[in-house]
Amino acid sequence: MLSEPEVSLWRSTELIARGVVYSLLSGALLGSLIILPGWMSEYSAIELVAGRFAVFGLWVFIIVLFRREIIKRVQQGGIMPWIWVALLTNLLYYLFLIISIRSLGGVFACILIAALPMIFQKCFLERNAAGQLTTPLLLLIGALFLLISQKFDQSYPGSHEQSMVIGLLWLMLASICWLAGTRIQLSMATERPDIDPSDRYLLTGLGSILALPMIYPLTWLNHPELTLFPGGIANIDWTCFLGGVLVAGVLATGLARICRHKAVAHNSDSGFYSYTTLEALFGVLFVFMLEGRTPNNQEWAVIAILVWGMALFYRNQATSQFNTSSG
Repeated sequence: MLSEPEVSLWRSTELIARGVVYSLLSGALLGSLIILPGWMSEYSAIELVAGRFAVFGLWVFIIVLFRREIIKRVQQGGIMPWIWVALLTNLLYYLFLIISIRSLGGVFACILIAALPMIFQKCFLERNAAGQLTTPLLLLIGALFLLISQKFDQSYPGSHEQSMVIGLLWLMLASICWLAGTRIQLSMATERPDIDPSDRYLLTGLGSILALPMIYPLTWLNHPELTLFPGGIANIDWTCFLGGVLVAGVLATGLARICRHKAVAHNSDSGFYSYTTLEALFGVLFVFMLEGRTPNNQEWAVIAILVWGMALFYRNQATSQFNTSSG
């Protein structure tokens, strides 16, 4: 028979192990979402966005059919606010993120995904504790500049430097969209405390599929990343396309959320580290693995700074019922 302290230690170790596994799965799914634009380079950014959120919206719609109370809440408050949230935090955010990934690479996206919750919390949630968030943000900004300097130090022609600058602008647009949409969602959560985070997630999923027609006018800009099947649907490799958007829409968007919640529950119960730090670490390592290369010294330094900054942030973060995770 084990003594009570030994049973407690065993249970804590088991919870930590499960939390690590769920963080690993969530990080792998996050990494697959970031690497998808490179794998499916023959498809434009708007095509990938349309496919991902059409699949995700249909998946959520099937769930909502068994959750009649969600339909009642939509009838009470209307679906339009959730369409605007989905347009900003899902469609436009991922659209601009894809374009930036194709110019900069996936590691930049990992840093952005890690930084956005910190920026949002510093600006909108914990103004009294803003000083505690300064160091983690400075670390991530330092990691970003280190990565930028590495890119510029490499011997590439001037057109590559121009592509990097444009990629950073797209990354900034993605940040603005996510922060604006999450700010709207925070206001809605304050006004409707009866809607829990799970229901907000489902409502945003429904909003995603309804918001898809709103991004169609972007195709009029004649940007190569904003073209919608110019060769016609008859020339689409449906096996490749549907496989990619199913991974993005169901696994990396739906299943990843379940893994995150499981990781939060296990790591919270065990009193160990935050799941998000591990998720970001596993995610960025998974990106390098899928790219088939090993990080160089500067990139290892970027990874170390990224993890350090996130660990400081989540150690100081007060418990909040509003979920500000991005990705």
